[in-house]
Amino acid sequence: MELGDLKGVGGVTEERLESAGISSVDELAQTTVEHLSDEGMSDNKADKIIRRAKQNAVIVQSGDEVIAEYESKDNITTGMDVLDDVIGGGWQQGNVVAISGESGAGKTQVTFQALVAAAEATGKPVVYIETERNRYSAHRLQSMANNADTQNLIHRVKAYDLEQQEMAYGKVSEHFEDCALVVIDSFTARFRLSDEFENRGDLQSRSKIMGRHLQKIEQMAEYLEVPVLMTAQVYGNPSAYGGANNTYGGSLFHHSVNYFLKMSNAQGSFSKANIANHPEVGDFEFHVNITDSGLESMQDV
Repeated sequence: MELGDLKGVGGVTEERLESAGISSVDELAQTTVEHLSDEGMSDNKADKIIRRAKQNAVIVQSGDEVIAEYESKDNITTGMDVLDDVIGGGWQQGNVVAISGESGAGKTQVTFQALVAAAEATGKPVVYIETERNRYSAHRLQSMANNADTQNLIHRVKAYDLEQQEMAYGKVSEHFEDCALVVIDSFTARFRLSDEFENRGDLQSRSKIMGRHLQKIEQMAEYLEVPVLMTAQVYGNPSAYGGANNTYGGSLFHHSVNYFLKMSNAQGSFSKANIANHPEVGDFEFHVNITDSGLESMQDV
């Protein structure tokens, strides 16, 4: 990657970097905010392009440097206190999180709550990529909102087939200079509905296309420096003990996300949620009460 390929590095910025003795992405990744400030660049601008360079450079880091990098990342509130507390303050910048579960378990409701909470906490745009028609509910989002203008910060992108869905990732990256959260609801629906993958012999083709989608989603998360939430359907596995549900997409999907929030139906208005495969948090279960005005999280019901 050339310096000019980095988001935020235009002609003027590239000239300033060259005058600072920086001619490659690797060199930019190794410099400091203070060094660029001496060349007349704002601290905020310098910090952003250095972080983007680090995402694209090949860097060897010590443990202390890794800790410092993670501590510098922003966390966006989930809108649910219990979940925020467990995962360290909210959805972490750059993370890709899968929200999986059976129909009616509350997956979309969690993403709606996340969109409203992120928009109101940051004042930045948030994005909902809709792959199933009429999933976006302006009335439901408004019922969760605390501010009258919250709706103006929530943007819907329609993507009703796999080609549109794949194009949407790039469109979002190009259109939004700065945003707080991206939701894909549902990531897996169009894979399940596509007639390209009806037979077992089509699994290799499905994996190839799904892998390409996942790679572009990861790039979008890094490029925009935002968390990305993806909902995913499950299917029954009769051979498993207790008839367990598996997330559609198999091991490829499992190894491509940072962690799962697994949803299931409970009693009445309650859903059960389980954090799974989180690199720093052991499996943790809590309950979500889905009310007319939003979601309430609690450990015990």
